[in-house]
Amino acid sequence: MKCHSVAALWSPSPPSHHITAVAATPAALFTGAADGTVLHWPLPPSPPFCPRPSSLLCAHAAAITALCPLPSPASLLVSCTAGVISLFSASAPLRCLRRRSLPPWAGSPSLVALLPTTSSSASSNPRVAIL
Repeated sequence: MKCHSVAALWSPSPPSHHITAVAATPAALFTGAADGTVLHWPLPPSPPFCPRPSSLLCAHAAAITALCPLPSPASLLVSCTAGVISLFSASAPLRCLRRRSLPPWAGSPSLVALLPTTSSSASSNPRVAIL
């Protein structure tokens, strides 16, 4: 599936966002919502901490069920109740890199997690569990 980029201007207040999933990295917070959107909240390197969303990632038509930050390259794996999994770059520019639908027999993912590994290739080829 092709991922489209969209540019928009923010209103003074953040958009309405019923949070269904959260993921954090040292540099940012990501929140997934019931409407299928993901907000990127950059975290300032020093106080005062007053996070504000800077990007709205749109790739899903159903509620976000899980967010999983991947270490290298910096990316974010997102799943939704419709059984779609998307991979976003987690550094500028934030964009959808890949999107795939799970087969119908797989059902709807409820958890996406990075698996621990001891090999040095883990940073270039991370493995995830989709439950």
